[in-house]
Amino acid sequence: MHKKIPQYSFANGKLCIKVKNLGVDSMCLIARGIGFVASISSIVLWIIMIFLNPYSPGTSLDVVINTFVTLLTPACVVLIGTYFNHSPAIYIGFVISLPISLYLLGTPGIFLFFGVTSFLYLITAVLFTVHNRFNSHREKTFQ
Repeated sequence: MHKKIPQYSFANGKLCIKVKNLGVDSMCLIARGIGFVASISSIVLWIIMIFLNPYSPGTSLDVVINTFVTLLTPACVVLIGTYFNHSPAIYIGFVISLPISLYLLGTPGIFLFFGVTSFLYLITAVLFTVHNRFNSHREKTFQ
């Protein structure tokens, strides 16, 4: 439920009333849910890939460093961006994770879900962008 809170101010001798809707839209709630699920899923998948990999008995240091930079770091950036409703951070996380996620999307096994989570990052960023632009136009000033 949205609360409408009026804000009063005087400008050039005229009374200005700003009405701003406060509350969480369903679009914002859906975007947050998708963003949190996708980023936490990527973190869990990375832990499984590095420490509990059922397809490979050992993981080299190069693989750990590369996947840390291209999978774990973007997941953390998206998690923080989702928390703060900051769509540019989510777009950055998507772009960084996209190449390796596309590669893993073509592999058989559980790690193809990195590709799914990467596209969920994009959906989250688009939903936040639409939500933010819609809410910026929703604020009205009456004179």
